[in-house]
Amino acid sequence: MVCLDAKRGKIVWQQDLPRVAKVKRPRWGFASSALVMGDAVIYNAGEYGVAFHRSSGKVLWKSTGLGAYATAIPYPAGSVPKSGTNGGVILFSAQGAVAVQYRGSSAKVLWRLPLTNKYQVNAAVPIYVNDGLYLSTGYGVGGLFASLKGSKPQKQWQNKNLRIHFPAPMAKDGYIYGVDGQAGRGKLVCLDARTGQLKWKANDTRFGTFITVGDKIIYLNDTGELFVIAANPQRYEKLISWKTPLGRTCWTRPIYANGMLYCRNDKGKLIAIDLH
Repeated sequence: MVCLDAKRGKIVWQQDLPRVAKVKRPRWGFASSALVMGDAVIYNAGEYGVAFHRSSGKVLWKSTGLGAYATAIPYPAGSVPKSGTNGGVILFSAQGAVAVQYRGSSAKVLWRLPLTNKYQVNAAVPIYVNDGLYLSTGYGVGGLFASLKGSKPQKQWQNKNLRIHFPAPMAKDGYIYGVDGQAGRGKLVCLDARTGQLKWKANDTRFGTFITVGDKIIYLNDTGELFVIAANPQRYEKLISWKTPLGRTCWTRPIYANGMLYCRNDKGKLIAIDLH
């Protein structure tokens, strides 16, 4: 874990996760992003994470057990403190989701929501939708939706309509969009978040990553083909597709900012597309 000065690029602090937090390295390494919550920097390592102080890099709290690959999210939804080291997060660890409340140097598990696969590769970031939480994992397992209206999650449904290997799903207007299937052979699908019903699947998209921009889905598949798709839960509606010069392999989510779309491949080649 490294903290850099944004203006000069100099290292402010760095920590060796296995040594400092005394956590086991997952099979595919430490692959999530850090979540900054006020003065706490929280990372998916150990069953319910490890936290560092944003300014000093000092370990605030840590956990044992096996973490996974998904980035932590604030809990409850939208509760991001501007300062201090008190708050709450959900981590999608090796065995499922874990909700944690933390204060200073201590952290307390509030609840657990089990979901995993035989390889314990939980890599897709959980999302909030319809006053609840959606989790999905790959290798044929699928996902579940749990209501968060009470103090503990209440599972509403679980099915195999969306079996996410690692690209994060997205929710829009009560529907879930995600990539069903393993790397190299997945496809974009849409689910009704209320029931888990499959609304449509896009057989021509292949495996990829995506974002939503307004009422559009910007989808970059693993071969570098870019799709613009209507975020329409009633039917799959491809508006345009274009073969970018990136080629294989594109697993990084596109980024949209100020009318520009940025896409990259695994070799570090970056392209910018003007969407004005």
